[in-house]
Amino acid sequence: MGYAVVGKSGNIWEFAYAPNYDGKKIVIMILKWSLEYARMKGANSVTVNAPVKDQIIREVCKELEFAEASLRSMNLAVLDYPELIKVIISSRKEILTHCDETFLIRLRDASHWIEDCVTIEIKRGKVSVLEGKVDKPGVIIDTDVLTFTSCIFGITGIFKAILRLRVRVRPFRKLRGVLNLFSMLRIKDPWYIPRGDTG
Repeated sequence: MGYAVVGKSGNIWEFAYAPNYDGKKIVIMILKWSLEYARMKGANSVTVNAPVKDQIIREVCKELEFAEASLRSMNLAVLDYPELIKVIISSRKEILTHCDETFLIRLRDASHWIEDCVTIEIKRGKVSVLEGKVDKPGVIIDTDVLTFTSCIFGITGIFKAILRLRVRVRPFRKLRGVLNLFSMLRIKDPWYIPRGDTG
């Protein structure tokens, strides 16, 4: 039904609940337990990081007399793009079965520890992700690390990035496949709150 990860300092690091049941009761129960736990550990205050659009959490926090505070910036660094892509694809039910294609993603401004090319090969519904280049990719996608990361984490839409020339697709006639690929790669899970700080 739900859970919270509460630190001794009073920070609620993770907070999740199933809204399809009685979401408000679950949130009240978890927050009250979290407050009690933090008090037992000697915390003077409790901080909850929650999505701004979650009306149930906002309502319960208001009832429990939480104050709203400005967000601190958060940085994110992806250390292994091929592995991240593998994890995202393995969690997707909608594999691109209608698309047999090899995509080469070339990343500008990659740090020295990051491979600057990632190959995604889709054949008969099976997807493989390789670090580095292949000889004859069907589609070449040129972008920078920040834009690619922003597209994956939902900060920037792929179509907007293409219009602003932050992503270039060759040959352009295969744009539809690129849009479908990036739609599959975009993380839609509610655990991540896009704040625009990526690195």
